[in-house]
Amino acid sequence: MIRRSKISRSSKRELFFDNDLEVIDGEWLSAMAEHIQRPEVGAVGARLLWPNDTVEHAGIVLGVGGIAEHAFRGFPAEDPRVFKQLQVTRNYSCVTGACLLTRRDVFIEVGGFDEEHLAMAFNDVDLCLKMRRAGYLIVYTPFAKLYRHESAGSPMPSEPNDGPNCCSAIRITIQISLANAPIFRWATELLLRSS
Repeated sequence: MIRRSKISRSSKRELFFDNDLEVIDGEWLSAMAEHIQRPEVGAVGARLLWPNDTVEHAGIVLGVGGIAEHAFRGFPAEDPRVFKQLQVTRNYSCVTGACLLTRRDVFIEVGGFDEEHLAMAFNDVDLCLKMRRAGYLIVYTPFAKLYRHESAGSPMPSEPNDGPNCCSAIRITIQISLANAPIFRWATELLLRSS
């Protein structure tokens, strides 16, 4: 369950923070805020670890495991393989909504979460893709570290499955009214990345 909280009443930032997270380092929010203040950044995500110190989230990669998959899922928290990418602040296609910091104006500009078609699963992927399409960067910072307790070890769904309004590949009915549905936006992004 995503909890939305403003940093303060006068803040121009929005923090999406799941209630199953536990802070590891007290400087996690500062590590995220240093990037979201840059005008070219639309969203910032944290490194999320399972309680056994393996990676739950270190960015999201499109086209893996169906639609998208968490990068480095299951790797040891400080694994140096793959050119130490776990320890590097970098741009990604998407970051998880479990711990996502954005500016309120950017969130509103791109239309926020698509609650009609994606009640929960993949709404973060859709949000980040809309931000990228609007020209914003999506940043992962390894310096914001939190533990994730819920569903430890459970696989991520490879298709959205949020009920009758969900636009998974199996349930799509081709209609003009669905031209703006998330699966069409994602398909465009995946096609652009593969060419």
